[in-house]
Amino acid sequence: MRRMPKNNLFYEDADQTAGTSGWLTTFNDLVTLLMVFFVLVFSTSSIDTNRLKDFSGALQSGFGVLRQGGKAPVAVVDSGRPIDLDAGDQRRTADIRSDPLPGRNYEVVRQIQALDDLEGIQVSFYDQGVLINLEGKFLFDFGQAVLQPQSIALLGKVADAIRGISDPVRIEGHTDNVPIHTRKYPSNWELSAARAVQVLRYFVEREALEPARFSAVGYGDARPRFPNDTAERRSMNRRVEIILVTEIGGEDV
Repeated sequence: MRRMPKNNLFYEDADQTAGTSGWLTTFNDLVTLLMVFFVLVFSTSSIDTNRLKDFSGALQSGFGVLRQGGKAPVAVVDSGRPIDLDAGDQRRTADIRSDPLPGRNYEVVRQIQALDDLEGIQVSFYDQGVLINLEGKFLFDFGQAVLQPQSIALLGKVADAIRGISDPVRIEGHTDNVPIHTRKYPSNWELSAARAVQVLRYFVEREALEPARFSAVGYGDARPRFPNDTAERRSMNRRVEIILVTEIGGEDV
C-alpha cells in the first residue's frame, strides 16, 4: 500500500481543523464563565421585596407567636423600665380602694388586687402601672424554660385578671447569678428571654389575649431584687414580672 506523504493537502487540513477546534473550546469556556459571573452579579443586586417580606414574616413567626394568622411581637424594646421601683411612687392599698385606676372597671381592679393573695404572686401598684411578680419556682424548673403543669392554673388567674383591660403588657424574665452554659441556653440572657416568651405565648395561644398588647424582654441576672448571697434570695431573683403600663393618674395608654 502506498503511504501518503505527510505534506499533502489532507494532513494540512487536519492540522488546521485541530487548531481551530482547540481555540473555540477555550473561547466557549471563557464566555460561559463570563455569563455565570454576570448572572451572579445580577441575582445579588436584585431584591425581590415580596420575597423579602415573606422572609421577614417567617423570621418573626419563628421567634414570635402565630395564632390564626396573627403575630405576637417579640422585639428588642427600650431598656428603661416603665415602672421605676426606686422612685418611691408605689401606691398604698387604701389609695387604690378609695381611688381605683382611672377609667377602668373597679371589679377588674379588685380582680388584679386579689392576685396578691395567691401563693407565688405579689402585686404592686405604681403611678405608672401595675407590677405582677411571679416567683420562678412556681413556673419553671431550675435552668429550664418549659412551663410546669402547676403553673397553668396560676397564669390562668393572671390572664382572667388582665383580660378586662386593654393596657400594654410587658413581660420581663429574670434569673439569679448562677452561670448557665448549655446548648439551648448559652447564658442567663437566653434563659430569661425564653422564660418571658413562654409566658407571653401562654397568654396569646392558650388564653387568646390580644397579641398586639404584649412584648417580652429578658434581663438575665442584671436586675436582681435582692443580693444573690443566699439560696433563698437567689430563688426570689428567679422570677417573671408582668407589667401593666396603665399610666395611673394620667391619660390611658
